[in-house]
Amino acid sequence: MKKLISDYLGTPSEAYENDGNKVWSNELDIYGQSKAFNSDKDFIPFRYQGQYEDEETGLYYNRFRNYSPIEGMYTQKDPIGLNGGLVLYGYVQDTNNSIDIFGLSCTKELKKNMNKANRELRKNEGYMKRAWHKYKGSAAHHIVAGDHSNQAAQRARDVLKRVDIDINSAHNGIYLKHMDPNSKQPGAYHRIIHTKEYFENVAQRLESAEMLGGRALVKAELELIRNDLLFNKKIW
Repeated sequence: MKKLISDYLGTPSEAYENDGNKVWSNELDIYGQSKAFNSDKDFIPFRYQGQYEDEETGLYYNRFRNYSPIEGMYTQKDPIGLNGGLVLYGYVQDTNNSIDIFGLSCTKELKKNMNKANRELRKNEGYMKRAWHKYKGSAAHHIVAGDHSNQAAQRARDVLKRVDIDINSAHNGIYLKHMDPNSKQPGAYHRIIHTKEYFENVAQRLESAEMLGGRALVKAELELIRNDLLFNKKIW
């Protein structure tokens, strides 16, 4: 078993055996590129918090986008546009004090909207209260994916747009396990659900709901999809 030591931003910098023997260390430059390694570079692939290095491309996978440590920026535009800042390909404005776990910041708005809705739900008992409560190791996630570079979710995003449901609306949100698969958060582990089958399932259900009942039925279908995720029904 290895124990990781991280810096103040959460970036792994050293690894030790149980007997205290240092088996790995990594030093990054200001853009996140590795400058000096002790032991195998790929022994631990994690770089800036929330990123891990793709050995073949040299890019850092950061959930919604890939980051280039050589250029110090993302290789795709920010899917939330100028809401994420003036630099569309930028990481964060100050790497001394900030991190970008997901490659975009729209989950902050989603979380805010879900927390607001949760205040109205606190008087109610049952599974909805659990679905809208955040436990450690979880994060606010979109039922219909908000990453506009992900074309597999475009049909479902188009439905939300037509019926005037914002992608960051609480109607489109759920708290799921994210960094910690053993989190007490009920429901699916977010990192495994974004499959072709999931996107197709969601798109078909929302398109049918829109055709049969417009906005009201789309909202109801989002609730049903949330139930499926909450109770681990295999829709992915």
